[in-house]
Formats: sequence, structure tokens, C-alpha cells
Amino acid sequence: MSLDSRVRKLAPCSTTPDLEIAIRYAKDWDETTGEKERALIFRVIPEDFMSQGASLSFLSAFPREQEALYPPLTFFKPKGAPLHFVYQGTEFTIVNVRPSFQKRVSVKRSYGRVTGV
Repeated sequence: MSLDSRVRKLAPCSTTPDLEIAIRYAKDWDETTGEKERALIFRVIPEDFMSQGASLSFLSAFPREQEALYPPLTFFKPKGAPLHFVYQGTEFTIVNVRPSFQKRVSVKRSYGRVTGV
């Protein structure tokens, strides 16, 4: 992934501030392949409170995970150099990303038809 690219997540994106929990979910536990395992973790860095994910801790079965959810079609733009490390035999890459959201299309009614503005 180049730093000029953006990633668009088509489904809701679950996040946690706890690196150990992120590692647990990112790690590929299938040890039958014999290949070195690799995993990618996005470290989401919101620019302001409006670009933070919605907290789900109040309704989670695992409130300790402090899960926050980003809506579908959230863009994640890489910022800075990725960090690489090996933990328990898995090679991890952590990429700092900034979330942004698709701008809403406003519509207006004109002569009984709905048209884009």
C-alpha cells in the first residue's frame, strides 16, 4: 500500500485502542500452512471528535475491548511510515491512518423529480 493510496472499507469497521486485542484479532491462527504468518493492523488516528468511531462498549459482551465502530464506506488514508515487528512468530505491519467519510450528496426536488445538486 502506497502512502498516496486510500483504503475504503465497504463494511462497518470495528476498532479497539488495545494493541493486544488488535493483535489477537489480526493474527492468523491457522498453523497448517507452514508459511510465515503476516498481519496488517490499521492504527486509526482521528483528526477531531467528529472523525472518531462510535463507541459500542455500552452494549458489548466484551466491554473491556472498548470497541468503536466506523460506518461503511469510511476512507482510511495512510499517514507516515509503517511499523514492522514480529510477535509470537507473526510478522505485523502497523499503518497509521486517518479516517474520512464520503460526503453526502444533497438532493433537491425540482418539478416533481429528485435531482443531485
